[in-house]
Amino acid sequence: MDVVLVAGGVLIACMLAYYLHRASLREGAKMRETHATVVERRAEEDRAREMEHAARKGELAQRIDAVIDGHVRTLARKRTQMLRTDDYGNRLADGVEEWREAREYFFEHVVQRDIDDAAIQPGYALRRIDERVVQHIEAEGDPGLYGSPSGMSGVEYEQYCALLLERCGWSVRLTRGSGDQGVDILAERESRRVVIQCKNYSSPVGNKAVQEVVAAKGFEKADYSAVVSNASYTPAAKELATANNVLLLHHSELSELWGSIAASRTES
Repeated sequence: MDVVLVAGGVLIACMLAYYLHRASLREGAKMRETHATVVERRAEEDRAREMEHAARKGELAQRIDAVIDGHVRTLARKRTQMLRTDDYGNRLADGVEEWREAREYFFEHVVQRDIDDAAIQPGYALRRIDERVVQHIEAEGDPGLYGSPSGMSGVEYEQYCALLLERCGWSVRLTRGSGDQGVDILAERESRRVVIQCKNYSSPVGNKAVQEVVAAKGFEKADYSAVVSNASYTPAAKELATANNVLLLHHSELSELWGSIAASRTES
């Protein structure tokens, strides 16, 4: 009898251990399944966040490009004016610094003004400004529009500017040959006379050109005066030009000369 009881107890114990083991296995499987589900769900959430972030970056990049493209013509002109080279093809360091400052100004005062988004990365935006401007210049394919017309002498540059004016409806007369004194071009349209000084330079134009064209305006009894150049202008030249109502232009802006004069007439 005792042997039977012991055997029965052992059998019960074994069965209990078996069922407990099976239950433990099932619980472990459930835990592993739950863990795998959590890991998979988190991976899906991470992928969704990455896709959303990529889409956000793409949208922001498109908005930045749109702002740049809205001003790319002006930026292209500035870049060509500032990134000057010497007679041997070496890029001048002061021009590189000027272009860097111009890009930073555009980013701070135009891009950030038009896109109020803290996610904008300045480094990316500044690189994109340069890339879009270079792409535009390459696509435009007209070196005469953005830079100093290759190989032109001073006289040839004056003739080039005169041709651009004629194409826009101006009657033009070249005065003397290229020089540092006096007026280079007399332009007339609808009884309005403009004296123009042309400067084909590899460095910024100083206030001497402004002084000359101011004197020429009185001598020629002209209504307006302008300096035209392939280069930029010094701060002193800009200050003097403002004080004497002299237009400082890049030759690519000659097509807008009549509009500038009309605007000044309206303001006055």
